[in-house]
Amino acid sequence: MYRLNDYLKGINYPGRGVFIGATPDGVSIVVGYFIMGRSENSRNRILIPENKAIKIGIVDESKLVDSSFILYYPIRVCGNMLIVTNGDQTDTVYEYIRGGHSFEAALRTRNYEEDTLLTPRISGLVDLVDGSFRLAIIQADGNSCSRYFYEYEPKPGEVRYISTYDGSNSDPKPFVGEPKAFKTIDDIDEFGASIWDALNEDNKVSFVLKYINLETKETFDRVYNRYSRE
Repeated sequence: MYRLNDYLKGINYPGRGVFIGATPDGVSIVVGYFIMGRSENSRNRILIPENKAIKIGIVDESKLVDSSFILYYPIRVCGNMLIVTNGDQTDTVYEYIRGGHSFEAALRTRNYEEDTLLTPRISGLVDLVDGSFRLAIIQADGNSCSRYFYEYEPKPGEVRYISTYDGSNSDPKPFVGEPKAFKTIDDIDEFGASIWDALNEDNKVSFVLKYINLETKETFDRVYNRYSRE
């Protein structure tokens, strides 16, 4: 097992990525989400903290072509549950959790994104009490839809990672296989900078890293945006 930044250095276009785990000292939950973009429309975005949530904003409204699949809340908190996804299924999970239903039940109502690449939906749910978490991948399977669910207890010093694509720059293929395990470090600034620097310079758009203290619930956010509003 090696660090996530070393893995990302060799990948041109992983699309969007989610990772969840714990710091080596076991004190904090680690949650990360990044956005890559190849078109001007996809790159015309920033991540914006909003209370406990993270939302996506537009850098230049005059350049917005289509808001489908690009504007959503990647991170929301519902009670003691933190939701992180690559699309508007964040809101689906939020409403189901608030109504007393499960993460899995929420995602069984959703399919992959119906864009030209049939982009997978990737999602995570973190219990802010004990640090346990779940990951899910929804992707096209021929003419049908496959949903994969994974459940983890936190391991100090480890995150589990999924992304929408396998990293091919010319012809992206959906991420396949189980979530990958990588090392973490206790220092949020060092870890955040290492991930941001490792993401492909031509395609990276935004990245957010959260460390949440399990005992005090104190939250530390680091947000990295390639572009900024004037």
